[in-house]
Amino acid sequence: MKKAGILLPLQSLNGEHGVGDFGKKAYEFIDIIKKSGFDMWQILPLNPLGYGNSPYQPYSSFAGDEIYISLDLLYEDGLLDKKIEKISQKEREKQKYPKLRYTIYRTFGLLYVYAKENDSFDRIAQSLDFKVKDLKKFNEVPEDFPLQKGDIVYLEKKKS
Repeated sequence: MKKAGILLPLQSLNGEHGVGDFGKKAYEFIDIIKKSGFDMWQILPLNPLGYGNSPYQPYSSFAGDEIYISLDLLYEDGLLDKKIEKISQKEREKQKYPKLRYTIYRTFGLLYVYAKENDSFDRIAQSLDFKVKDLKKFNEVPEDFPLQKGDIVYLEKKKS
């Protein structure tokens, strides 16, 4: 018996937080392909990206990448205390996949990320297409300031 399917990487769906996830858009897509007569959806690798952001050279072949977890469904299930702000279409168009390695937050209209283990302003700037000197200026830190895991790094000038 023949079956028909469709190939669409999960990250290609229009995600509310920067990349497609296993949220409502995925369920809607499944409904659409079922109504269209398809039996399968091939989604490509879901493991954490490895060298050069390649899904084919993962750091782990057994782990799923947390970027595909739906923040909206976690909130609806009571697993998040507050709803995560959606990224606007304009911001989404500017996003590049490596930027999503950092969750960008907005509080009182100010964008920021949390530093990760062994992070630096250089690494964050490179990942998010910023100039190091701009990030240090936004954060009002000296030239040799070391980042600690969990430090807030502002991505724009603080409003007075």
